[in-house]
Amino acid sequence: MFKCSYCKKEYDSFNGLAKHSARAHNVAGMELYMLTYNLTEIPKCKCGCGQEVNFQSGKFGEYIRGHIARVNGGFYSEKGLQKSVATRKERFNSGEIVQWNKGKKYTDKQYYSILKGLKSKERGEKISKALTGKPKSEEHRKIMLETLARNRKELLKGNPSKLEFTFADILTGLGIEFIHQYEVDGFDYDFYIPSKNLLIEVDGDYWHGNTDKFPELNNMQRKNRGLDKLKSKHASDRNYTLIRFWENEILETRFQCIQKLMEIVTN
Repeated sequence: MFKCSYCKKEYDSFNGLAKHSARAHNVAGMELYMLTYNLTEIPKCKCGCGQEVNFQSGKFGEYIRGHIARVNGGFYSEKGLQKSVATRKERFNSGEIVQWNKGKKYTDKQYYSILKGLKSKERGEKISKALTGKPKSEEHRKIMLETLARNRKELLKGNPSKLEFTFADILTGLGIEFIHQYEVDGFDYDFYIPSKNLLIEVDGDYWHGNTDKFPELNNMQRKNRGLDKLKSKHASDRNYTLIRFWENEILETRFQCIQKLMEIVTN
């Protein structure tokens, strides 16, 4: 029997419970499945890769698509990959298959048109649309956030914001020695106070998604908040203390901001 977690009605099948929950409690899909089976996290692929499986056709799969072959000795096994490499070499050596761009130059019309198509705006939009809403693994999210951090680092290199100038003036006025735009293993932080092994980030309300000012965040703000979370963990893992000041703290409650800094540097 399947019992509803909200009204305790019982059903002979999960499908019956699913229809009731969607209609009566607006709970369906993966949320209902996890609630019914007391799952606290999305199951991982049984091949051992550590990635979360997809939720399809009313349940979680056991493997990510294609990964079962890693277990049953198919193409993705070590033996299967070695066999594939050997076969491709044989086909190239015999002339059965030929490198598609062999002997061509970038200026060749045919070659250029193919490359141009691969880099076209239309193709990029098509791929983006196809991937929108698809669940991303934690590994994928981490890679994307690190890429975003590198891109933002290049964009801001040697170009501090007005907020950073304002905060630097506060530190200077308090006689606090600091390093501006301090790098820690590939990540840049706005300020570093060596005497306290302290990193400081000054976050713009809009760009970093201050929910007190912007209750509904857009995609850019959500990505930046994810990046901020990653940078905080990055600092903590390397035994740095990290504190953050919002733009409105610095500009609207400057005295409290100064008090907070003084408490930190005098303790």
